[in-house]
Amino acid sequence: MYAYFTYNKWRLIDDPSQAMEGETVADALPSPTPSEEFQTYVSKVADGVTAWLSGYVSSTMGYDDIVSCASYAGDKNPKFNAEGTAARDWRSDCFIALYAAMPQYSALSPDQWPTIDYIKANLPQPSAYQWEPT
Repeated sequence: MYAYFTYNKWRLIDDPSQAMEGETVADALPSPTPSEEFQTYVSKVADGVTAWLSGYVSSTMGYDDIVSCASYAGDKNPKFNAEGTAARDWRSDCFIALYAAMPQYSALSPDQWPTIDYIKANLPQPSAYQWEPT
């Protein structure tokens, strides 16, 4: 038995009396609406892009993640500043491109939504950014 607010905010319960105010109790979970399903897809893609960005700066430069690297933009150390500025600009450009592309994907059926690998291949690549100080 389930208690839920929406299709993606649910919990298992043993008895209807365990439901909280505002929750619906049912034997099966509701199906997502197309809008809810697409928002879940967008969230997973954004998480995948963030993981890609973080993985790059972690494996190539030793930063914990993209946010840590980007925090060095403006640093007095030229190397850190170059890496931080490149990371900040790359992250920004990737998300600008990602969110510009999302409206065209929303018109597709879920089985046609691009994979994260396709999306990453069509986003700005790290080689386009100046990671070393000039």
